[in-house]
Amino acid sequence: MVLCKECGKKLADNNSYLIHISTIHRFLSNFSCGQQDCPRKFNTLSSLKKHTQKFHSEKNVAKNKNSESKSSSNNSFHYDNEVLYDECPELSENSPNIVETILQDTFELQMLTFVNKLYSHPAINRSVVHDIIGTTSELINNIFSNILLKIEDLPNLQGHSSYNEIISALSTDIFKSCKSEYKRFQLLAKHNLYFKPEEYFIGYLPESRTSSIASTSQVLTKQCKGVIISLRKILKKYLETPGVLQYMLDYIKNEEEVSDYMSSMFNCSLWKFIKNKMGNKTILPLYLYYDDFETGNVLGTQAGVHKLGGVYVSFACMGPEFASRLESIFLWGIFYSSDRVTFGNEAVFKVFLDELKFLETVGINVNNKQIFFVVPVFLGDNLGVNSILGFHESFSSNNFCRACFSHKNETKFMTRENKNSLRNEDNYNIHIEENSHGIKSSCMWNELSYYHVTKNLHFDIMHDLYEGICRYDFGRILKFFIKEKIFTLETLNRRIKYFNHSSVDVGNKIPLIPTTQIEKQIIIMSSAEMHAFLTYFSFIVGDLVDESDEVWHFYLLLFNIVQIVIKPSINESELIYLDNLIHEHHSLYISLFNEHLTPKFHFLLHYSRTIRNIGPLSRVSSIRFKAFHRVSKSYSNVTSSRINLPLSLGVKHQLKLAYRFLLGNGICDSIQFSETRTVPSETQVSFLKSAGFEASCLFISWLKLNGIMFKKGLIAQVDRDDFGEPVFGIIEEVFVTDDQKFYLVYKMIECYGFIKHYEAYLVEKVLPKNYIINTKSLYSPFLTHIHANAEGNKFISSVKQEM
Repeated sequence: MVLCKECGKKLADNNSYLIHISTIHRFLSNFSCGQQDCPRKFNTLSSLKKHTQKFHSEKNVAKNKNSESKSSSNNSFHYDNEVLYDECPELSENSPNIVETILQDTFELQMLTFVNKLYSHPAINRSVVHDIIGTTSELINNIFSNILLKIEDLPNLQGHSSYNEIISALSTDIFKSCKSEYKRFQLLAKHNLYFKPEEYFIGYLPESRTSSIASTSQVLTKQCKGVIISLRKILKKYLETPGVLQYMLDYIKNEEEVSDYMSSMFNCSLWKFIKNKMGNKTILPLYLYYDDFETGNVLGTQAGVHKLGGVYVSFACMGPEFASRLESIFLWGIFYSSDRVTFGNEAVFKVFLDELKFLETVGINVNNKQIFFVVPVFLGDNLGVNSILGFHESFSSNNFCRACFSHKNETKFMTRENKNSLRNEDNYNIHIEENSHGIKSSCMWNELSYYHVTKNLHFDIMHDLYEGICRYDFGRILKFFIKEKIFTLETLNRRIKYFNHSSVDVGNKIPLIPTTQIEKQIIIMSSAEMHAFLTYFSFIVGDLVDESDEVWHFYLLLFNIVQIVIKPSINESELIYLDNLIHEHHSLYISLFNEHLTPKFHFLLHYSRTIRNIGPLSRVSSIRFKAFHRVSKSYSNVTSSRINLPLSLGVKHQLKLAYRFLLGNGICDSIQFSETRTVPSETQVSFLKSAGFEASCLFISWLKLNGIMFKKGLIAQVDRDDFGEPVFGIIEEVFVTDDQKFYLVYKMIECYGFIKHYEAYLVEKVLPKNYIINTKSLYSPFLTHIHANAEGNKFISSVKQEM
């Protein structure tokens, strides 16, 4: 008879006692020997097992009494070991319990999902994750131990066929493989989910340190390092996600067949050049984005010290509904911005260039298909792009433009593109030798086979328009209207304050405008706020301005320029019209306000040529990449340590990406809808049947499809009429069929027509008849509201409902 000193239970023999301890009390910090006359305690179950075998097994007791030989004793020991391993295999470190192993495998991915969900949260740092896992593990183990005690007290269960499996399941430490961060990373690597960020050498810097013993300073050398993640591994893992590669290949094929308009880079001149040069190879284009961002307080004493440069990658072969998601952007590398300034582009970006050369020439094998990658354009704001491409970073220099070498004095009054001063490979090489015309150094990226800095150009509408030209234009427009007493700033701000801006409207809610901005003639808003202000400015104050006002005409020119530039697809006639609008806009700016043009006005002259080369500029905007900075910023805010911050952020990004790989999320629609689902009424059933739908359809209060909200009262463009004018409908109901297809019940809106003064459609009435349309069949998926001006007239804005 053996007594458990923890719970007082009596066991028949040592084997029963060891099973009891290993199941009921396995989470204790130490384990007591069950023999009443033995006071020994052990830190591990393995030590207790060995002690029991050596001193308290029946064979060993008989050996001592009969003075058996040493060999007999050894044989007896091995025999007992085998019996013990059979009856209580979980105690063997070398031969784990089969049931427990199966359970560990079952729980492993679930625990990994739980752990990685914590890791992927931007507001939780890794040390907190470790504490949460430890606390959760302790809680679950205590719960399991209590359940085991209850089960052992129920004798009717002990003879049940599944008794041992239940005991093994409840005694399994489900967090065993995730106890430490090292084990968690090993587990992620085992499942090919985590690709460790690697440090690479950039250069040496002298560092002065004061001795803690003497008051003397010692000059030491500090290694400067950046962090890079294997892009080939990320691309391979992502493209092997079911459906991803085929979606991209189908998207490219479909876009290449479009010839009437430019909707992506795949029906533009740059892609045709790349395709001709690559031959029959399977190519996927990548967008490479670079920008600096501050991780600390930008106004604090340490501003700039922890400023980082991020290199991001995204696929160019995605539809805008998928490309706009932050999960479609991947961190490739990160480093201190000061290191790039100190050591230059070559030292920082050489490892990135080598990887791109590999992807371009060797490629990677995805599902037995060799895939090659090219970088058609480098994205970023003007400063960031100029810096990595080797141009002057000062826009006060004589030749500040990447597209041409026109002198700054000429650009101040230039209203059309000067084709004679456009950069090309020949004059670029001459200017490099002369170190002139705005070129600071040779562009290292020209070593790529399908890239040259004079051909693969892009411009960023976020910085050029919303945070550039619009700020200057509105500063002068508002100054003029207030000075001429057409309206006051108080009137403008009051109307902005009470403007009915909703979550489905263009941009973000418009902020009030301070007097200082009017005096300085520059309106400071974010790009999203400026987009909304530009769109709804006519609704806010249009009733106060005469239609013949020349400054109002100037505003309408700006409105139309932005409207064309942000379009998802553009034809050749619209680009010709865009050039004329820009010419008139720039000319009026000079004559109306007696001002010269700034560099961002000049960049606008190259927009039409750039769109013909790489497609709509809305597809290469910095807006979503800027939003991606928030992932790093939010994590740096919850991390107190600033030692090797690039590596910490690199690890965090990879853990977040590992969670996505673990879930197996590829390219698919993001669908959310209300939990409240209503069975249709008799009237609705009758209507559905007349339209050919089953009565089993369920009505829902709202649907969110790829980030776009559908609910009652919103306006959708359902079609275009025979004259090319939009047909609008107001949503009455949203319902879902048994096969998970979503439909809108809507009423047609009758409009008087397009009112140029407001750049909007004037609403007359809503027609009574109901219609049904699939959400996928809408002419445009972007929704809006009906807005009213101060006179009570109702309008629908003509601007496409996206940035």
